[in-house]
This record gives sequence, structure tokens and C-alpha cells, in this order.
Amino acid sequence: MTGTGGGHVPAHRARDTTRWDIQALRAFAVLAVVVYHLWPHALPGGFVGVDVFFVISGYLITGHLLREQLAEGRIRLGQFWARRAKRLLPTAFLTIAATGAAVVLAVPNTLWTQYGQELIASTVYVQNWALAASSVDYLSADEAPSPFQHFWSLSVEEQFYIALPLLLIGVAALARFAGPGRGAAAGLGVGSRRGIGPRRGVGPQRGVGPQRGVGPRRGAVGTRGGRPVVAARVLLAVVGVVSFVWCVVQTHSDAGVAYFSTATRAWEFALGGLVATVSLPVVRTVRAEVVRNVGAGIGVVGLVLSLVVVTPAMPFPGAIALLPVASAALVVLFGAGTVVEEFGTARPVAFTGRVSYALYLWHWPAVVIVPLVLGRPMDDGWKVVVLVGAYLLATGTTVWFEEPLRFSAPVRRLRPRGVAYYGAVATLVVVALGASTLSVVHTQQVQAAATTKRVAKQAASCFGAAARIDSADPCVDPRLADVRVPAPAAARADDPNPGPDETDPNRLKCWSGAFRTCVLGKARGYSERLIVLGDSHSNSFLDAYEQIADEHGWRIDLAGIGGCYLTTAQQQAVSASSRRGCDQWKQQAIAYVREHRSVADALVVVHSATQMPVDAPAGAVRDAATRAGLVDAWTQAAGDELPVIAIRDNPVPRRDVLACVSRMTGPTDGSCDNPRSDALAQTDSSREAVAAFTAAGGRATSIDLTDYYCTATVCPAIIGGVLVYRDTSHVTNTWAKSLAPYLGERMVAALRSFRTAR
Repeated sequence: MTGTGGGHVPAHRARDTTRWDIQALRAFAVLAVVVYHLWPHALPGGFVGVDVFFVISGYLITGHLLREQLAEGRIRLGQFWARRAKRLLPTAFLTIAATGAAVVLAVPNTLWTQYGQELIASTVYVQNWALAASSVDYLSADEAPSPFQHFWSLSVEEQFYIALPLLLIGVAALARFAGPGRGAAAGLGVGSRRGIGPRRGVGPQRGVGPQRGVGPRRGAVGTRGGRPVVAARVLLAVVGVVSFVWCVVQTHSDAGVAYFSTATRAWEFALGGLVATVSLPVVRTVRAEVVRNVGAGIGVVGLVLSLVVVTPAMPFPGAIALLPVASAALVVLFGAGTVVEEFGTARPVAFTGRVSYALYLWHWPAVVIVPLVLGRPMDDGWKVVVLVGAYLLATGTTVWFEEPLRFSAPVRRLRPRGVAYYGAVATLVVVALGASTLSVVHTQQVQAAATTKRVAKQAASCFGAAARIDSADPCVDPRLADVRVPAPAAARADDPNPGPDETDPNRLKCWSGAFRTCVLGKARGYSERLIVLGDSHSNSFLDAYEQIADEHGWRIDLAGIGGCYLTTAQQQAVSASSRRGCDQWKQQAIAYVREHRSVADALVVVHSATQMPVDAPAGAVRDAATRAGLVDAWTQAAGDELPVIAIRDNPVPRRDVLACVSRMTGPTDGSCDNPRSDALAQTDSSREAVAAFTAAGGRATSIDLTDYYCTATVCPAIIGGVLVYRDTSHVTNTWAKSLAPYLGERMVAALRSFRTAR
């Protein structure tokens, strides 16, 4: 077989200008992503399909812009962005609106805040940065994926569509200032298959181009070189190198941010763009045909290998992303007129490429929402239903909505200003849907706060921890039978840590990324001075500590940080930078305690047993490493001068505890409780560390409040009318404050025992 630039070609290929090899790439990419999301273990590297799309986007959009720049001497930004909007926004906004409606109808309102925020971020195409921010937020690290999460890649593409034409215009202007050009078409054969060649139609593009192909961009623009394309090549090369280096560096230091960042993905677009400027000779010999097939074949092999070689356990994108990205670039560069292109002409492949954009948009909301509706993970049968259903939705959306709308006469006649107007109106309408969910949740939070105060006063004797569920004579108040406060939708906000609207400078010191201490209780004239250090599980008791300090006339110096506590052991971390920050916090915490241990009465420590554990194999090895790290840190900080009070971590609930409670009606039952064996399966090693520290000559005791959380068999989600947990590991502030009197009693007893032992 010979290429379309010369020799004999099949009759259908002589008339057809579609780049079917790119259609095949689209089909490969979208199916890889969809199968990965449904059966991740079967296709561990399927997520690299997104990288393939980025290369395709870089190739097509760069080629289009350069052709326009060469043919007309300028890039019409308004026209370009209007075409992108006509292509992308209708289907995207339809998907977002439909998914938002499904969330309101079928998803527990405990998730509405997260989903509403991500709906808005997706609508304005900043979802990648929203996810990047949450990836470095310890308290957000445990959030379940939302049905809008996949819009991160479309956000990256939109940002590319904004930046690339501006950069090309900028470098073209610089090139003009550098001196006169040498011709209209800088090394870019637009009528001859040289350079980017005539733009052969590429069919449907996922967020890239028109779905019926863009037609052959044939024309006598020239085949001689000049400055615009040379400048573009330099630009793309510089962007590609800088972005790739930064990608490798940031993937090592902040993998979560690197995955979603536009800066770490720009090189993938740049490589596709560079391919668009490469001149390949017309295929006139068998040898040339073999070269093309071999080049495309190497690319195909690389892509297939990516599906199994790359895994979610690897830091990504990083250097390993070169495998799928370079492979996709090879297919785009050599694929025209090869076996790959013939494969792309197969109707199932071609049609999958055609509907790839809509399929990408529809499949993920179903993957997220269906299990929530079922109340359990999907089995293979349901996964097949989701796959088929998403494909049918994609077909209907593409064939009966997106294409008829985009190619309709009114839409085609719309000028950039009109597109901007209608796009803004549609954006506001969709954003309003997300804002409405946030408004509903806010109203529920306000109502829940008022209800909590009222109920606490009416049934104070049995409210929350006062129920004493594990005692021989538990406290039972019939008025609390159907009370569940805070409301599940408001539980995440029931957090004592200072938020963005906090103005008290002392309170702001209680919870920060750097080591700072806030003062709770009496700054002067106190009877006891305690130092409290720990992670978010410690700070969940911030208001409880203050309540205890006020009641007993104490001063408590408190410092808290997410995912980090007082230990010399190396902890797991969400990123290398957060690990470095944690290590620095520990050093400063030890120094602070050492400096103040002569004037303090006790060091109080708390840490999570499940979040950011010691970086060691789970089981006995990790438990031993956790114990050793605690003892070493206490020895360095407190020595034998300052006694240590170690409070055992709270039990953990079911992972779906909030959704489960939100579905509960009538009197509270045990359907959302967690078996005691599961809730306390992992130890924080504090009791063992106390024993080892005491044996080495230090003074320490442990406080275990498990009997307030659990009976002999279960750890309830609701105790004394109080929802115990605000997420999958942290307790609500309402619960912590109800537990404060009993924690205070234990702390008083511990201080008394230290004085008696002297």
C-alpha cells in the first residue's frame, strides 16, 4: 500500500481525506480510559488514554493555527475560540447539567458540597486546579471521587486552547521584529504533504475539533520556509523541555499536584504540536512505506505496553509518561497511509472515535453515581450495563444533539460575540445548579447548628458521650430516639479548626502548616500548664480542650498540623514537600517542648492510627516502628522531666457512615454501626509506647476513651443523639465537646498520679 501523496491508492482512499489513524487513536484512548475506570485491575495503565488525547490535541490545534497564520498572516482569536466553544460547550454543559440533576435526585446530600463545588469548577474549566488543591489538602485526601472529576483533563485542554494561540501570536511578533521573513510558509508544506501538509480531515475529536472532520486544507500557500513556523518550533521545543523537566521534578515532590497541573502536562501538547511541523517526504517507494508502517507500529506497541507497564502505583506523569506520549506522537507522525489508518476505517473503530468525546463525558458520572444508588460496589454485570449505557448515551448525544446543533445554520452563522454571549448565559445557568446545592447545604448546616444547641440543652443528661453506652447503667433519653445531630449534610462543617473566615490571630495559630502554638484557657494565673501536640485527630478536640482548660483554670499550649504528629519515625505523606514540612514541624515541636518542659506540667499527645501512618509494612513491623518513633520523640522532648499523657485514637467508622446515616429515617437503629473489631483493628501504639517510655525512666500514662465510643460488640455511628463522625476518620465537634467532661476527668486523674508518684 502506498501513501496518498503518490502511487496507487484504493478508490475510497483517493476520495477520502480523513485521518483514520487519528480516529483509531481516539478510539484506543477513550476505551482505555473507560475500561480502566470500570475494571482497573484488568487494564492498570488505561488512564494513559488521557495523555494520548493531549498529544492529538497538540497536533491538530497547532496545525490548524499555523495554517491560518501562514495563509492569512494572523490568527483570528475570536473565530478560533468561538469554534472551540461551538464544538465543546453544548455536550459538556449537557453532561454537567444532567449529572447535577442526577446528584440532586440520587446522591446523599452529604456529598452535595463537594459535588457542587466541583460542578462549578468543571463548568468554568478550572477543575484540574481544584483537584490539585485538594490533592495537597490532608483533610480532603480521603474524599471520594466526584462525578465531575474527569473534567480535569478537559480543563487542561481548554487552558491549552487559550494559551497556545496567544503564544504563537507573541512569537510571530518577535519574529517580525527580528528581521524580514524568507517566505510565507516557514518550512511548512501546506499543499504537498510536507510539514503539516494539507490538513486532512480527522473526524471527531475529544475536545479538539469538529466531529465530521475538518476537510482537506489544501491550498497554494507555498512550500518554502519562513519565520512563523521556525519561531513556533522554537516555542514548542522550549515549552516542551521546560514543562517536561518540571513534570519530572514536581511528580517527585508533589505527585498529586503534578497529575492535574497544566504546567506538567504542557509538554504532551507541545510534542503533538512539534509533530505537526515535521516534514515527511511523500511515500513513493516500498521502503518509504515500510518506514512509515514500522514507525507507526512502534508507536502502537508502545501504547499497548503502556496499558500494562504503567500502573497507578507509579508517580505519574513523571518520566514514565514518555512511553504513552512518545508512542502516540509516533502514530500521529507516521500513521497516515499505514495499517493503523486502515484499522481506523473499520466502522466500529471509526464510530467509537466519532463519539469518543461524548463517551468520555458520560461514562464517569455513571461509574460514580450507580454504586451510590445501589448502595454497594458494582459487580461485572452492572459494569457492563454502565459501559453499554454510556456508549448509547454518547451515540445519541453525538448523532442527535451535538452534530445537528453545531452544523445547524443558526449556530454556524453565530459570530464570536454571539458565541460569547450564549456561552456566558449557559455557563451561568449551569453554575447556578451547583450554587443551589451549596445553598441547600448551607441552610441545612445553619438549621443543624440550631438544632444541636436546642437538643443539647433539652437532653443534656444523656446527650452524646453522656449516654455512657458501655456502662452497666447506660443513660437513655426517649427524646433522643430519632435525633441525629449534626445532620449528615452538615457533619463535615462541624469542625473546630479555624476556617478561611477566622479572624482571631490566636485561634489561627491552632491549626497551620507551620509550627505555631495557640493558647487555650488562661494565659496567666493558671493552675496547670499543658502542651498538646498532634495531628488532625488531636485538633478535632480543639473546642473540647478549650472547654476543659476553662473549667479547670488551666493553660493549654496547642499546636496541630494535618497528617503529622510527634514522632521521629518517618510517616507516609501525600507528597515529598508535605513530608519535608512534617519533618520540620516535628523538629520544631521537639525543640518547643524541650524549651518549655521546666514550666509545663504535662505533654499531651494524640495521633491517628490510620491516617498517614509510619512508612513501614503494615502489621507488627509498622506497630514496632510506630512505638519506637513515639518513645524516641518523647525522650528527646520531655525526657524524664515532663510527664506524657497519650490519648488513644478514636475508633474508625464505616467508610459510608455519612451516606448511611443520611438514609436513616425514624428512630436511630444500628444499621450504620461498625463492628468493634473493625473499628479498632489498627492500633496507634500509644499504650505500648507508654509502657516502653516508662520502663526507660520516663513518666507517662495513657487515656483510653473507647468505652464512650463502643459497646462490647459495636461502635455506633449515633450515640446519645449525636453523629460521632464527620468523615471516615475524624469525630464531629459536637461529639468531642460532649466527651470533654470525661476527657477532663481522665486528664485530672493523670496529673494527680504524676504528682503522687514524685
